[in-house]
Amino acid sequence: MLGSIIADGINDKLVKHYEISAVYDRQQFQAEKLAERLGVKRALSLEEIIAYKPAYVIEAASKEVVESMACDILKAGIDMIILSVGALADGRLMERINQAGSESEAKLYVASGAIGGFDLMRAVRFGGLGDAEIHTTKNPHSLNGAPYLDGKELPEHQEQLVFKGSSREAIAGFPKNVNVAVSMALATLGVDETRVKISSCPGLETNIHDIRLNGDFGTIEIKVAVKPSITRFK
Repeated sequence: MLGSIIADGINDKLVKHYEISAVYDRQQFQAEKLAERLGVKRALSLEEIIAYKPAYVIEAASKEVVESMACDILKAGIDMIILSVGALADGRLMERINQAGSESEAKLYVASGAIGGFDLMRAVRFGGLGDAEIHTTKNPHSLNGAPYLDGKELPEHQEQLVFKGSSREAIAGFPKNVNVAVSMALATLGVDETRVKISSCPGLETNIHDIRLNGDFGTIEIKVAVKPSITRFK
């Protein structure tokens, strides 16, 4: 679980600065195991999370969790760090989050995830950025099961361009695969103007993200190839 990796990282590297108040998982047995291993408390509900009054709540679950919890956490004056950035492709949710944060002055932090260069992306957004595109390539085992595929299995013996469209369309069709596309869109042209391609490549053991930005400034290309940290193909 990604949450376990984050919790271990805090305990191993940041223990002088941060302390884990509690852990929460809708699958309570998972939270119980992690809480016991870390020697911390286990929260049983959103209300209990808020009652601990943490400085930050870190989300590492799903966009559904962001949708259902983010506004209440921010309204309580608690800063939140989210990894399921795809949730922010929902314009109405963004409005509610902005309103909640404005009322309480709490902040929502967006984790950069598998790609970097966001300082550069934000800079060129105001420097004549004309178009922005990200091309993500993954092993078919990572993409299979996505709603966009409608139950179809991707071929095991040939590379294939699976999707081409906007960042908003990409996260709707591949909610567990292209959070990076929404992160990039928020830093550049927005979820409707940022173009996304998704390819399947059998045998690939890294997730590859090719980013291309064009504008009055010229052309910027960023390529990231990272090894999955949770399972072999995610």
